[in-house]
Amino acid sequence: MAATYPKILLDLGAVVAGVLEAEGIKPDVAAHAAHAAMERARTKWGGTEPYIPKADLVDIEPKHARVYEDWREGLTDYDQLGQKHGYTRQWIGQIIHVARLARRQKAEMPGLFGLTA
Repeated sequence: MAATYPKILLDLGAVVAGVLEAEGIKPDVAAHAAHAAMERARTKWGGTEPYIPKADLVDIEPKHARVYEDWREGLTDYDQLGQKHGYTRQWIGQIIHVARLARRQKAEMPGLFGLTA
């Protein structure tokens, strides 16, 4: 199997198996499910090169989340937020903009990655 599968599919299989094992699934069952995921990906996207986005809007840094929460709780002065969190006024604006987009994205797609709005 290893010689015939592209590296990206083998990597996918390893990731899936690792996640399943971390959730308490027995290694042989995890390997079987990982292989099924590899096959499904191969038949769905085979012959293409799908772009896998980083999903930066989903992965807001905890510190950025604290900035956004302070802003939502009423600390709306970007200069004060910047002083409190060690960022420039411009970067505070960017953090809030990205966090608002992420919140909207989560609200529009609540099942995405198991997130809630």
